[in-house]
Amino acid sequence: MKYLFLVIAALIAVSSAAAYHELGLKLFGFLGGVGAIAVFALVQGFELKPIFLTGGHCNIFGGLSKAIAGRPANLPETDPEELLDASAWATFGYAVDFVAGLIVWPVVDNWALIRVGGLTYPDVNLKHLGMILACVFLLQWCVQQYLRRGGKLFKRMGANVKR
Repeated sequence: MKYLFLVIAALIAVSSAAAYHELGLKLFGFLGGVGAIAVFALVQGFELKPIFLTGGHCNIFGGLSKAIAGRPANLPETDPEELLDASAWATFGYAVDFVAGLIVWPVVDNWALIRVGGLTYPDVNLKHLGMILACVFLLQWCVQQYLRRGGKLFKRMGANVKR
């Protein structure tokens, strides 16, 4: 079961990176495509760092909010200051990822409809909205579920959890 979550995360990551690459190629050529993939990888790293540090036991939305607020949280052994710094960067990463997702997958094709107040349900591209949500939230959730179910990470990825 854990590998199913890993496969889903990999599919989301590959399709999202391809979409970012395509937009970068269209706007800035070859270097833009490479830069878009670099930005995608950097933002995903920001978002996944708290999950890696806790071995999948929490993300920035769950028990990590207790640690940020100064309350005790039942987290695996990890450096609280590093976790706090990683959660701040993860919050920034989620915001950047959501805005970049709106650029990569436009939810509405005709922005003039929003200005005049004529936007209706058929005008919203639900496939693009689903891809944004998958890239921003589902990818991290799948990696978290993989780690919770006993998946292993490379030591270079920041996992310092002792089990």
